[in-house]
Amino acid sequence: MSSVAESNVLEDNAAVEALSAEELVAEVLRASGGEHVCLTSSFQAEDMVVLHLLRKHRQMCR
Repeated sequence: MSSVAESNVLEDNAAVEALSAEELVAEVLRASGGEHVCLTSSFQAEDMVVLHLLRKHRQMCR
C-alpha cells in the first residue's frame, strides 16, 4: 500500500513548492495508489478550487 509519505516527489519540499495546484492534486492522488483521499475544508473560496481540482482528477482516473 502506497502512502503520501512514501512518495519521493511529495517528500521534497522544493519539488512540492514548484508544482502547480493541479499538479499537486494529481501527485497526491497518484501517491495514494487508488486508496481513499480525504479533503477537509471550511468551504471558503480557495477550498472550492482544491475541491474542483480533486473532483476533476478523480473523474479522469475512473
